Amino acid sequence: MQGELPPKMCPVPYGHGKLMYAVKAGLLAGAVYFTYTQGVWGDQRDVNEAIARWQEYIRSMNTRRPPIFDKCGHVIKKDNPESVIAPAYALYKHFVTLCFSGIVKLPQILKCQYLDYLKAIEKKKLDEIRERKLRKQG
Repeated sequence: MQGELPPKMCPVPYGHGKLMYAVKAGLLAGAVYFTYTQGVWGDQRDVNEAIARWQEYIRSMNTRRPPIFDKCGHVIKKDNPESVIAPAYALYKHFVTLCFSGIVKLPQILKCQYLDYLKAIEKKKLDEIRERKLRKQG
């Protein structure tokens, strides 16, 4: 029959409630434990060591060569030959970011300026109307 509605489907059960809170708490605890073991929550020397180690890991991923470890298992950070170019490149990145942030903000700035212009014109018209009324009265 054409006018009949399909039978109602039972909702499919999904994980929620306490189980999802336990999963989220486990992920949070794992993230905190991992960052603690990597040295992020230590003193400044540990933080600097963690930053240097992860920079070397990322550099090794980009160059497809494994990082080099010392006898204690710490990553040996190698001096990068492009360190002379790095400040100029950082300045270039900052300049490009600044330019594009200005381009992104430009429509909002123009909109605000246009709205201020419309308000000024409206205020000028109201002032002219008030002035005419005063001249008629006086």
